[in-house]
Amino acid sequence: MRLHIPICILLLAACQPAETSTSLDGGDDSNRSVSTELADKLRIGAVLRTTANANLRDAPLQSGRVLRVLPAGTELTIVRSTTAADGFLSVEHLGLQGWVNGALVAFVSAPAAPTYSIAENLPRYIDETPDPVTPEPAANAPPPPPPAEEITAPPPVQTSPVEDAIVRAQAAVGFSYWWGYAKWDPSGATSANKGSCSGVCPDCGHNGSYGADCSGYVAKVWQVPEWNNDPTTNQHPYSSYVFTHQEYEWTTVSRDALHKADAFTYNTDGRGHIMLYESGDAWGQMWTYESRGCSTGIVHNLRTVSDKYKAIRHKNW
Repeated sequence: MRLHIPICILLLAACQPAETSTSLDGGDDSNRSVSTELADKLRIGAVLRTTANANLRDAPLQSGRVLRVLPAGTELTIVRSTTAADGFLSVEHLGLQGWVNGALVAFVSAPAAPTYSIAENLPRYIDETPDPVTPEPAANAPPPPPPAEEITAPPPVQTSPVEDAIVRAQAAVGFSYWWGYAKWDPSGATSANKGSCSGVCPDCGHNGSYGADCSGYVAKVWQVPEWNNDPTTNQHPYSSYVFTHQEYEWTTVSRDALHKADAFTYNTDGRGHIMLYESGDAWGQMWTYESRGCSTGIVHNLRTVSDKYKAIRHKNW
C-alpha cells in the first residue's frame, strides 16, 4: 500500500526556520567542573582542546540548545569571560560562540603575545617645532581684510537608541542569510559583497564574507551584549531559543504596547525565528526587519506575525 503525504504538510515544515536541533548531543554535561589548574590558565584568547565529544551550547545551562557537536581534539578559543558559569566556559569555534563543559576541555596554549618594535635613533626633541615666522608687511601693502563673522555651528542632531538601532537594521538589508553568523558592511550591500546562501539550513552553504541568521542579526542590531557592537566582526552570542526563553538584556512586553525596534520571537520544538518590529498593526500588517531565510536574506518587508510569537524589548529602551 502506498502512503500519500499531503504536500502542504511538507511545505509547512520546510518553511519554518530552524536554528537548533534537538537531535544534537555530543557529550555528557551532567558533571561539570573546571580544575584549579585549568582555571589559573584561562585568559581571553587562550586555546583549549576538547578531550571528548562535547556540546557547544547557546547558554551556560545543561538545558541550553546544542549549536554544534565538537569531536574530541577540537580546538577552541576563550572569549568574553575567563570565569566559568555553572561549569561552562565561554568559547568560540570557527566563528560561532557558545558555552562548553569545562570538564571536557584541556589547556593548549596561552594567548599570543603582541608583537611590536621600538624605533631607534629618533631625534631627541621630536615634538619641538620652531614657531612660524610672520613676514613684515610691505610699506605699500593693502590693509588686511576685516575678520570674518563668526559662524556658530548648528547643534548636533540628537538621536535615540531606538533610532540608532533602526539605522543599523537598515544598513544590513540586502545581505545574505548565513547560518550561525552575524556580520555585514555598514556602508550597505552590493552585488559584490552581499553573499549568497544555498540549500536548506542548518545544512545550508554560504558564499561570501558577510551575512547573518535571524538571531545573529537582531543581537547585532540591538548590540547585546554591549560588546557586540562591531557590524564587521562576527559575533553570535544568542539563538532564538535564548531570546524566547531567557531574559538577559531584554524583557517580555505586551504585544499591544509595541514600539519601534522591539522584537517578535518564538522557539518551539527546535524551530525558531526572531524579527524586529518597525511600525504597523501588531495584530495585522506590519513592517519588520529580519533575516528571513536562506532564499530571502535580510529584508525590510510588510508581513503578518502569528500569535505563536512573543514580544520582547531591549531593557535600555
